[in-house]
Amino acid sequence: MMITRANVDGQSFEGGIADAPFHEPQAGYTFCSLGSLAFLSRLELGHINNARPRYGPSMPPDVVRWLLSLQTDFTDPDAPPVADLSIASPILTEASNDEIGEKTRTSPTSESLQQQNEQQNQTPSSALHQSPDKSTMWAPGSLDPSLIVSASSSSNFPSDSSHPIPQAGMCGRLCKPADTCYAFWAGASLHLLGQSHLASKSALRHYLLALTQHQIMGGFSKFPGDKWADLYHSYLGLAALSLVSTVAEREIDGIKELDAGMCVSADVRSRLERIWGSFEG
Repeated sequence: MMITRANVDGQSFEGGIADAPFHEPQAGYTFCSLGSLAFLSRLELGHINNARPRYGPSMPPDVVRWLLSLQTDFTDPDAPPVADLSIASPILTEASNDEIGEKTRTSPTSESLQQQNEQQNQTPSSALHQSPDKSTMWAPGSLDPSLIVSASSSSNFPSDSSHPIPQAGMCGRLCKPADTCYAFWAGASLHLLGQSHLASKSALRHYLLALTQHQIMGGFSKFPGDKWADLYHSYLGLAALSLVSTVAEREIDGIKELDAGMCVSADVRSRLERIWGSFEG
């Protein structure tokens, strides 16, 4: 079958699957490859050393090993330090509380806003983010501490900052910063291969809920430190959160169980299967 052959040829020496032979593997392509095999009932699970004929990927354990290597706490090294929103108060910079309060009370003029935008456009890390105006909102000292929702009212994380919870998101390619959407692309790939238990689900939950979830507007942003949330990363952030959560955690968070292969709720998958069954009958 052509799809199975493409999955075999696209698997790199690293283990991940690329869009074409000899190209760099990427988590999004890997998910699409594994998902297509799953729909065809040709997916080989991650504990099998070699795929059977007409099944894929060719070396499932290598794919699992590569996917696990994508979990990282690496963030943009040129960006300002990221405030952990599960902690009630951010760490302040050299600016004093009085200075921060004065900045908050002062209404910016159009000239000052233009200068700020020019400075953001010149920031070396701006190319990494979706656009320059979506960066550095959560830099320490840039927001009134009273606006940050405390952990006790917004999540299940302990408010004791002396015992920090590890956070580690997923990246799309090796040696890249973690990105909200790849929490799904990589996490769902592990789920399809039956090996999601090998990744740190608690660290991924913390990355999503405490670093990329927007505590004021709601939704999820692409990177920790982005100013705005967007629909694409919000949907995939919720999808990834469902996959790494227990039944009790999903009930608390108010999210449904997810079908990893279709990236829809299990309820929607069940309804679609009933529709498909009516055509077969």
